[in-house]
Amino acid sequence: MMWYQTGPYSAYFYTGRFQDVMDLATTTLKAMSEPVLEESYYWRARSLEALGDYDRARTDLRTALNNHPGFEPALTRLHQLGDIP
Repeated sequence: MMWYQTGPYSAYFYTGRFQDVMDLATTTLKAMSEPVLEESYYWRARSLEALGDYDRARTDLRTALNNHPGFEPALTRLHQLGDIP
């Protein structure tokens, strides 16, 4: 369901429902035979960042880039967090 369907992530995120973003992303990634959806890692990272968990946010952003090298949203967030891949 969440394969390239990022609307629920952004809707939850921009209404401050960060835990819902993280729960949805985690459930989506666990349901896959290989957790490779960079968008799920990206939105979970954004929520972790919003909650002040910068280390886990960086980890998810790096994982997003491992799955999709050059994924601009993840690169931008890492740069903004002072982490230059």
